[in-house]
Amino acid sequence: MNDTGSAFAHAKLDGIEDRVYAKYQVSRADARRAVDYLACFLDAKRVRPHETIILPQIADWAWHELVLDTARYRTLCGELFGHFLDHAIRPIFPEMPDSALPAPAAAQVDRKS
Repeated sequence: MNDTGSAFAHAKLDGIEDRVYAKYQVSRADARRAVDYLACFLDAKRVRPHETIILPQIADWAWHELVLDTARYRTLCGELFGHFLDHAIRPIFPEMPDSALPAPAAAQVDRKS
């Protein structure tokens, strides 16, 4: 196993904090926390690739922003995992109808600076 860890993952997440802050209207501290959680998640998936890890919503927003930059995300996944890490909820809850799946709560968040 390589020694790539959350410090490496965190270094590759430049700009994600700004995107979370702007898009989801959270505080700077919460946008930073979202990126920190995402870096921890990526490190945890590297160490325990077959375990299901459910992220807090704010970290999922950061992950979405990273995934939208597909080439960057593909490169990061290759460096961390050696393969593309899919972002999917369906395999976790296959019996759940689409209408019952969690939806982003961005509209419910108040911006606090």
